[in-house]
Amino acid sequence: MAKSLSLRQTALKIFSLVLRGQGFASEQLDLSFKKQNWDLRDKGLLTEIIYGSLRHKLYLESLL
Repeated sequence: MAKSLSLRQTALKIFSLVLRGQGFASEQLDLSFKKQNWDLRDKGLLTEIIYGSLRHKLYLESLL
């Protein structure tokens, strides 16, 4: 369970950095993959969380 929480915390950190213009999603994901020893499923989940959130950003903002 802690592994998933860490993954989600990482997703939030990356998403925040990208929104503030402090990096590109692909660069931040690559850095994260180098720092963490996640398996392929976790890497896929993190990638989908980031790109999915960015893809639907305007819609998500309209809900808030």
